[in-house]
Amino acid sequence: MLKFEDFTPRQMRDLSSVLGVLKKKVRDRRLPRDFGSLLADILARTGEQVCVTFRGNEGSCGVKTKPGQETKSFTLGSNQIFICQKAFTAKHDGKPRLGAILLHELVHTRGGLELDAETFENLLFRGEGARPPDRRDYARFREQDSPGAGRRGAGIQGTWVLMNPRTKEVTDKKIGRHVIHFRPRRRDR
Repeated sequence: MLKFEDFTPRQMRDLSSVLGVLKKKVRDRRLPRDFGSLLADILARTGEQVCVTFRGNEGSCGVKTKPGQETKSFTLGSNQIFICQKAFTAKHDGKPRLGAILLHELVHTRGGLELDAETFENLLFRGEGARPPDRRDYARFREQDSPGAGRRGAGIQGTWVLMNPRTKEVTDKKIGRHVIHFRPRRRDR
């Protein structure tokens, strides 16, 4: 269940529109079952509450770790998301990024690592505001990889997905089904 705080009426209209699109995308896409269920519950107002708060012009969008701590966009397991002003104006290839940003942060609230967040952002919003991962994202994927999970050499692991570091193909970690193939960004080639 999502609870929104401190947004203007116009921002709430934008968020409401984005949520409608996100619900439809979640129904229409084949997401890993356990993640898809968690996300569907939040969007259907039946799951654990996630508080989405407007942060204003200060700071960055992200997930709050603990009271008094800095907000980090790659922290997981919190039920507090901060959305900053730039999320309402940011664009990628001329498309608004609000839906991609909100989904990305929702993935972190459910325990998803940066690889999971980038995967689902690009799966659901490719060509609609999602940005392909850049070199910093790939570095974070490697930092957060959990090699002790018994899949030595199988690739970089997220919570729900696995990425082949050479080909950039991402698969469902449980059943090995193809999820997405990351294309290099123009400036990363």
